[in-house]
Amino acid sequence: MTMVLDVAMRNIRDKEFQSDQRYVLTELLRDHPPDGGMDALPDV
Repeated sequence: MTMVLDVAMRNIRDKEFQSDQRYVLTELLRDHPPDGGMDALPDV
């Protein structure tokens, strides 16, 4: 559990992680509607 918390806390402070998280929470739905499911998401 300690290791998971350590990794999570390290990632939360990372600017790239924050940018990626912001995209998932605010823009992913607009760019990729959920009706396509996970298979419709781009590889990159």
